[in-house]
Amino acid sequence: MKPMANRHGLEPVKSPLNLRANPSVYIYISVLSFLFLSPGNLVNTPLQFIYKNQLHLVASQTAIFKLIINLPGFFAFLFGICRDRFNPLKMGDRGFILIFGSLSAFVFIALSQVPLTVYTLGAGLILWGIALGMVGASYQAIMRNISEVRMMSGRMSTTYNLLGAGIPMLALYGGGWLAEKLDWRTLLLTIGFTYFALGLVALWKPKVVFHGLGDYGNQTFEQITRDLRLLARNRGFWIAVAMWGVWAFSPSGPTPLMYFLTDTLKMRPLQYSTFNAIFNGAALPTIMLFGVLCKKVSLWRLLLISTVIGIPQWLPVMFIHTPLQSYIVAALIGLGGGLASTAYYGLLFRACPESLAGTGMLVAGSIALIVIEVGNVLGGYIYSAWGFAGCAIVTSLAYCVLLPLCFALPRSLVQPVDNEHVPTLSEIVLAEEVAQEVPLI
Repeated sequence: MKPMANRHGLEPVKSPLNLRANPSVYIYISVLSFLFLSPGNLVNTPLQFIYKNQLHLVASQTAIFKLIINLPGFFAFLFGICRDRFNPLKMGDRGFILIFGSLSAFVFIALSQVPLTVYTLGAGLILWGIALGMVGASYQAIMRNISEVRMMSGRMSTTYNLLGAGIPMLALYGGGWLAEKLDWRTLLLTIGFTYFALGLVALWKPKVVFHGLGDYGNQTFEQITRDLRLLARNRGFWIAVAMWGVWAFSPSGPTPLMYFLTDTLKMRPLQYSTFNAIFNGAALPTIMLFGVLCKKVSLWRLLLISTVIGIPQWLPVMFIHTPLQSYIVAALIGLGGGLASTAYYGLLFRACPESLAGTGMLVAGSIALIVIEVGNVLGGYIYSAWGFAGCAIVTSLAYCVLLPLCFALPRSLVQPVDNEHVPTLSEIVLAEEVAQEVPLI
């Protein structure tokens, strides 16, 4: 039964016991996340040093190269539409993971066998971006749909962000070690075989995890068009996307940060990887804190607190003078950013409509990636002109936009806690109409 609207919004409805979060859900998402996130983060640091040391790109050239190879991500919403439209191998999301996870493997194996040039590496990484975009559309849709069925948007965001911080923490450190120990061909070959494992995990479909999920894919273009029109009217969704995009804007990194740490502070690859590993690992406590609070405190309050803490995140980096100081600052800014990332991602889970789970999540991903790359290119030029201090100040000023966006959110979207029903777009519209007709006392 749908919840009834009253003058104050919508009455919360508790999740049925048989659809509450259970250990199998967390295990499945953890395995899928590990295989999705590990290879890219493992190869990230070695690629940074390939750009710098073997291709001899300066900071601004590296930023532009990254912008070009990430172009597929700018159109990630198209991957989402494909995910919502088609049902490959009659396996739904798992079919996309099987096909495009395997394609990612072939890309890296091929790159390990060809001459290393800007053109061969760029072409391979663009193809990898397309394949990984399709995997990401299905991966995020799986998480979003499970979180709605089990009324666990906050805990799903916590799980995703814990894994999204913990896995890179280990992989980035491992990538720095590999950059010093292995030649680049062997490393790329290893990444390729890891992606084969991602494709194979798609053959696993635990019933206890997928119980209650509908059939997705095989939608007509008319259905997709109708749902896109509904998405365009969803004010809460677009505010959530805007907040995720603003949070992604960071002229402070990664390129300016890398050149600041490795050129100004003369940090070696392993030290640079250690900084990134600490930054990701330090977010774990505040991410876990969000997982505890989301069942007791409204998402609205958590968003406000997270935003205030997150605004000055990059300012302490300006005062780093030694590698040891950089590790301390990495821990501080990691703690500050963990809460905000989890809150904003949980908001996306709530705001994204079920019928366009892939499209909605990838619209947010597209905008975030565009903002990241534009910020990265802008950061390269700011760094050349005013150093890292200029990058940090511009980033903090941009984050100030998050506060008015918090207040623009529909309260019925952000007031429920986890295990309570989050209203759909039609329910929000109904509640707002009733609120306009019945004056508050």
